[in-house]
Amino acid sequence: MTKISMGEFISVQRKAKGMTQQQVADELGVSNKTVSSWETGASCPDISLIPAIADLFGVTCDEILRAERVPPAEPEDVSARQREHALRYALTRRRSNAVLCGWISAGLSAVGLIVTLIVAFAASNSLIAFLVGLIFLIASLLVTLIACSRAMLMTQQESVEGAPLDEFRRELFSIRMRAIVLNLAVFGFILPHLLMVLIYRSNGDLVHFTDVALSVPYAFLYGAVCCAAILLLCFPLYLIAKGNCKAFDERARKLAFWNLRHGCLLGLSFLVLSFGIITGCVVLTVTFSIHAAVTTIAAILVEGALLAGTIWLYIRARRQYIAKQQRTM
Repeated sequence: MTKISMGEFISVQRKAKGMTQQQVADELGVSNKTVSSWETGASCPDISLIPAIADLFGVTCDEILRAERVPPAEPEDVSARQREHALRYALTRRRSNAVLCGWISAGLSAVGLIVTLIVAFAASNSLIAFLVGLIFLIASLLVTLIACSRAMLMTQQESVEGAPLDEFRRELFSIRMRAIVLNLAVFGFILPHLLMVLIYRSNGDLVHFTDVALSVPYAFLYGAVCCAAILLLCFPLYLIAKGNCKAFDERARKLAFWNLRHGCLLGLSFLVLSFGIITGCVVLTVTFSIHAAVTTIAAILVEGALLAGTIWLYIRARRQYIAKQQRTM
């Protein structure tokens, strides 16, 4: 910046304040000739006087050195951009941590399932197998819930608002729900290990897993049916939670409640099929015969056809509902 430009800037600010050169000189403790030489560009103010000149004219030192006023919006815009960038980085980092915790949770659930099966078959003890698996599932669920709650709490403390917060809350909602559903599904799969201990007894002693229900085939079948039944219960609970989550827009919440209402028939079909499979397995386990096998298979086929038809009707109705919503937008 040239001396003349700085002098002209000082002259403009002095005149804007309605002050004479003598008044400025008296305020700064210099002569009026010194002030005049600044304004004509013959000399520059001493660096030690820059803060005093800035205070006198109500400007900043940087504005005097640049010989121009900085628009008030400029530093605010820079600060806002910097804050937005910092918040975006913080949300991305917390989102990554939450996703990582979700994968860790899934890994713990898988390990719990594998350990349960290993203990059940190797140690021939269903109760211990179930308890060990349950410990892994509890740890898996706590990892995700604590991580998501901590991420949400830290985000609220930083006063994040608007669309970024809603998007972040939706992602945390999805991570939490996936962890809950996965752990409940695995819990349903290992639940027969506990049920067998409670139901089957021999001479007052707990019967081992390998002694019950013809061993491997029925154990996996019972576990799969319990898993499907729990997933069936999770479906309406998920829709209720999504419909009441403020992070989703009004259209998404309405669609969730629509799915809840129209999915009742679908859930009933799943329930009938699961009940038919369980009943058939019990009948075949207790009294195996050709007649019982044929009857069970026929019942399951009929229930499966009912389920397939219900799914088709549900998908068709859902597509029509979404198309109607898009036309009204």
